[in-house]
Amino acid sequence: MSVSVSVTLHNGDIIGYSKLKWSDPSMGVLSGQFTPISNYESIAYVFQFFAENPYSLLEKNDLRDVYNKMRDEMGLQLFDHKGDRITDVTAIYIDDYSRELGADGQELVVFIRDGQYWEQYLPR
Repeated sequence: MSVSVSVTLHNGDIIGYSKLKWSDPSMGVLSGQFTPISNYESIAYVFQFFAENPYSLLEKNDLRDVYNKMRDEMGLQLFDHKGDRITDVTAIYIDDYSRELGADGQELVVFIRDGQYWEQYLPR
């Protein structure tokens, strides 16, 4: 069972779609294949940079903070299949390994607060 969602920037431009499933219910983490659309191309470099560099390199050079700032400034939002904004979200990440793995190398990862919204669609 999955929940269909769209991901938008703060200005409402849709950048892609996903069907989310529980990946770690105890930690409130959902994930699913990310399918980008043309609006994603202008911001893909941010997620590709983070995915392609070792964590230790990012930490050593304070690049993780730069990445988080850039991601946060995008104001990523999640909408359900009815077009309603999902507010039970603490963080949205796009793991983009598409340069190495092609279209299958993109995953949407969503962290949620308490899961109340999700329980109606995805019982744990």
